Amino acid sequence: MDTEIYYFTGTGNSLQIAKDLAEQLENAQIIQINSRLMESGKLISADRTGIIFPVYVSGIPVIVEEFVNCLDISENTYMFAVSNFGGSAGISLAQLDSLLRARGSRLSAAFEIRMPDNTQIMFPPGSPEQQERCFRSQKGMMPEIASIINNRAVNYKENSAVPSRPHDFNPRDMEKNFHFDEKCNSCGICEKVCPVGNIEMNSDGKPEWQGKCELCLACMQWCPEEAIQFGDKTSSWGRYHHPEIKVQELFQK
Repeated sequence: MDTEIYYFTGTGNSLQIAKDLAEQLENAQIIQINSRLMESGKLISADRTGIIFPVYVSGIPVIVEEFVNCLDISENTYMFAVSNFGGSAGISLAQLDSLLRARGSRLSAAFEIRMPDNTQIMFPPGSPEQQERCFRSQKGMMPEIASIINNRAVNYKENSAVPSRPHDFNPRDMEKNFHFDEKCNSCGICEKVCPVGNIEMNSDGKPEWQGKCELCLACMQWCPEEAIQFGDKTSSWGRYHHPEIKVQELFQK
């Protein structure tokens, strides 16, 4: 029985969850949700298909919604999802289930995992101690989650009263707030880690945003010089990315 785990990530949180979960599932492979995947047209569900994503503004990221709407879901596919968040899962799982039901499927199992908050456009990252508590808890949840999935158990109940999106969330309108400062050394990492190819290096070797941002903050969080800023506060707020993930794992091939 094959298992496919699709993940969307900017900081590596969803990727680490996907990797840890795949180790405990039968015949599992992990696949990044990015623009290349969306353009490939090869979006066919496996016997067990999972989606792991961060919570944005209490809901699912825009690209995850687009992915679900493009996924060819077989009738007997066991669909599961893992939302990870710093504050709460909001209505993200109910929203995902609603999208699946519109496609003739449903969410069979759903899980919520608190991870280090990485919304550095709003506030600094949590302390190392807070982050470590999240990591320990996440690792500890994997055996039970894997057991539920391996047994194709149902642990999600439909919530029919779900709006399409809890707030007016348009990340592409917000990308105008990104800029770089004098620390930029033209390394190009921001371009390489962007999951939707939204950054291109100009003739001066500096990043330019192309109007299709998902607000994953990968460019900002992985910049080795902390030269990518959002607004006028982030220069003093530090950065976060999952310590077990190497930046090369997020490079778009």
